[in-house]
Parts: sequence; C-alpha cells; structure tokens
Amino acid sequence: MSLQAPFDEAWHAVIQTFFERNIPVRTLEKASGLLESDELRGEIGRDCDCGAWLGIPIAGYGAYGGDAFYRFRILLERRGDRETSLLLRSTCRGQTDRVEGQLVCRLSPAKEAEVRTAISEHLAASARRPEVQAPAH
Repeated sequence: MSLQAPFDEAWHAVIQTFFERNIPVRTLEKASGLLESDELRGEIGRDCDCGAWLGIPIAGYGAYGGDAFYRFRILLERRGDRETSLLLRSTCRGQTDRVEGQLVCRLSPAKEAEVRTAISEHLAASARRPEVQAPAH
C-alpha cells in the first residue's frame, strides 16, 4: 500500500492506530520502519479462519469456535519526500477443543482492512490540521 505522506507522518499514523485500538506493541524500530504487535486474542470464526474439519467450519455454525491468537507486523519504507510504502502482514493461530493441537489460521481480511483504514484516516486528519509555526523571537 502506498501512502502519500512522508515517513515520519506515516510512522505517527501507525503509532496512533495501535494506541487507539489498544494494540500492544512488541517491536518498535523506527530506524528500520518495523512495528510489530504483541499477541492479541480473538475468536475462531469471527477474527480468524481456521478452515474446516470433516466438512464443518472449525468455528461451527455460528457457535463459539475457540480461541484465536493473532498479531500484526507493519513495515514502512521511504519512497521519496512525500511517499511511504506500508506492508501489513498478520499471523494467526487457533486453539479449540474440537481439534487437537494448534491450528494455523488466517486473520480475517476485515481485521487487516480495519487497521489499514485507521492508518489512512489518521493521515487524512493530519493533512487537514494546520502546521503550528514557532513564534518569532
């Protein structure tokens, strides 16, 4: 995803998004543009797709499917003075009584879209704010 904003503004938008959504930060490396969340807890079927077992979705038919554990990784890279690329990746694993062991799952595309949208909204809001000038001495 290409952001029409300088790196520092994009970085600030990502930080604001994590803060407002109570996403705990595990890795924060501005020099390399890497931000990784700590593990978040959700629900199989609602937050993560863990496939099917015997033809039935792991989450069942609208029933609680089990615990999902997911995290976000974001990499920002400078592409010029007014452009920054954003790469968002997620991992998800599930645990349920129906299947033994850990499940490798896929985070809901809607969850990733929520984060991307929030970052874009923060950038749009910062573009509308007037710059504060330091008083002349």
